[in-house]
Amino acid sequence: MKQLLILTASCAVLLSTPRLLRAASLTTTDPAFTATRLFDSSPDSFITGVASDGRDVFYLENEARFSGGTRPTQLLARRLAVPFIGPERLLHEFGTFLAGNFLTYADGRVFGGEFTTGGIFAVNASTGAFDALGTVPANYDGRVFGGVLFLSHGTNSGSAITKFDLVADPAGGGQKLGVGELVLEVGESSGPLEFTSAGDLLYASSGGGVYKFTAAEVTAAANGPDDLALDAQHLAIADEHFSYLAAENEDPAWGTTFDQLKRVRPQTGSTAVIAESAPDTAGHLDFVGETLYANVTDFTAGNRHSSIYSIVPEPSSSVFLMFAVSTAFAARRPRAAVRDRKTP
Repeated sequence: MKQLLILTASCAVLLSTPRLLRAASLTTTDPAFTATRLFDSSPDSFITGVASDGRDVFYLENEARFSGGTRPTQLLARRLAVPFIGPERLLHEFGTFLAGNFLTYADGRVFGGEFTTGGIFAVNASTGAFDALGTVPANYDGRVFGGVLFLSHGTNSGSAITKFDLVADPAGGGQKLGVGELVLEVGESSGPLEFTSAGDLLYASSGGGVYKFTAAEVTAAANGPDDLALDAQHLAIADEHFSYLAAENEDPAWGTTFDQLKRVRPQTGSTAVIAESAPDTAGHLDFVGETLYANVTDFTAGNRHSSIYSIVPEPSSSVFLMFAVSTAFAARRPRAAVRDRKTP
């Protein structure tokens, strides 16, 4: 047994030493949830987008800088093989350094945007086939809902959310962005967006607050002359500054404030701190099934890298107690049966 313990410890050291990185930290402060570090980026690399289909985690990885990098940016994937995470596999290499902005998964493809050229793209999650959809300068965040791509991006006078249909591209053989339909325009920096399962739009204003618009209002704004507005009628949560959002289903959502991860309930206007990342920075989010995936980055010189975490609900104490009792009972029954057989 002693030799086995030594071997196990030695293997753990060997597996953990090649990168010699302090993991970017995310510590739960709410006992109802558990955060587990799944994997780290390559050394001196940042993860600049994360998405999942429930089977794989997809992530953009680029050199740990915002401009002037020399290593090509890559779209990578890892299989969610519990209790182990699969090795990284390359889906697409961009051929040059690009500062990634976001990723989102829909209908078998990973959609994303990057800041360097403003490129919007889609990559087949199975084959890695790449499709350049077009260019939207200063894109920040994006989601596909109902087969339509909604982008949060900068404009000459502030920022906007624009709806883009995905239309056939005879020249490229794939798809491209159709004519954009303005949905929301504001005189401030871009904020993150998200859709609930019912099609309601959540938008976190850079000026503060989370706004909620119904699916009908979003459709009317995209098809009519009037745009959505950040007004008191649609303010769901005040005095919060979120960098990224992820929705569960109808009401529960998640948001990062760079140093905290919060659970957000627009219907009641409440938030609750679930985890803290300081001194590191919590960023991109995606929620699939019962799991939230969060990207946490360490910007410290000499240790710059990112880590991907999964956040799941803790089993209730009552469920744990029932499991413990049933396990103990099952463990005792065979021994009792042996005693019975030996009884004359």
